[in-house]
Amino acid sequence: MRNTIIKCLVILALTAGISFAGSLEPTTPPTAGTMKTLEQIEARIPVQSLPGTSSNLYLITQPGSYYLTGNIISNINDKGVIFIGSSNVTLDLNGFTISRSYLTSDSAVQANHNAISILAGMENITIKNGTIISDERASSNEYYRGFYYGISGYKETSPLTLPANITISNVTIKNAAKGGIQLYGNNHQVDNCVVSGSGYNGIMLENFGSVTNCKTKSNGKLSGYQSQYAGISCGESCNVLNNISTNNNGSGIKTDKKALVSENNTTSNQYAGITTGEYSAIKNNVASENRHGIVCTGYTKITDNTVCGNTEYGIVGHVTLLKNNMVINNISGSISVYSNSMQIDNMDD
Repeated sequence: MRNTIIKCLVILALTAGISFAGSLEPTTPPTAGTMKTLEQIEARIPVQSLPGTSSNLYLITQPGSYYLTGNIISNINDKGVIFIGSSNVTLDLNGFTISRSYLTSDSAVQANHNAISILAGMENITIKNGTIISDERASSNEYYRGFYYGISGYKETSPLTLPANITISNVTIKNAAKGGIQLYGNNHQVDNCVVSGSGYNGIMLENFGSVTNCKTKSNGKLSGYQSQYAGISCGESCNVLNNISTNNNGSGIKTDKKALVSENNTTSNQYAGITTGEYSAIKNNVASENRHGIVCTGYTKITDNTVCGNTEYGIVGHVTLLKNNMVINNISGSISVYSNSMQIDNMDD
């Protein structure tokens, strides 16, 4: 009898649990449109909707994310295209091209203004994903005058005001009258860019920056500056890694002191494949068919490089350590360094 009563109580408890449980079917359908668009997550502003000034077609004055909605063709010689006057800006060229081919019959008219300018003192700027083309040709008494610089980060000298933390990535720049990318200040990064046909330097950074995975070709077109300009030119304490720099009317790569130059290929440059300042490290590069392979101004460590087929010297200058380099078939001589340099396991002729 007692067992029967217990079984009945258990059955009643289970039945009550079932009868009071909520329905597994939703009472209303899920709300539609819960996914957010890119504009809702990060509101983006079309550049072509911005106002301009007497000096530039479009002016960025507020932090934010901006993008091109199409190609921009600027044939106005006395105006730049985009001026960035704010920190914390991302400018996405969005796969489009900014170009200028200003035509004039006056040979005295020079290229004027830049495709993209960054005001001195601005920080945390990113420019990415597009092309800048400047037409500098002259023919049949008609002159095309392009951009002064492709991308320029300004500095002010009184008082000293510098931009910082500028990133340029996936941008191609052709035929700028002066320089493709010129960034004063500190801590800039240029990655996966292609710069060709500039009058002076292809890429120029000041101090504590990096240039990686870039290609520079046929820069330094202005004659008489072979030792001054380069495909890639960097100031103090910069990293120059995994680039290709060829056929520049100067050096392929030129740095100031305390640089790391590694995994680059420098070929057929009119002065040197690589030129560095003191206390630098040059390793795992190829420097071939230049005037000089590697030129060092002081206390540099040169290791594991291939330096061959240069028309004058392979390696020349003041070197602290010269180790595991292949230096062969250089016309004037393989190695010409100070006698107190430590030389270990190099292959030279």
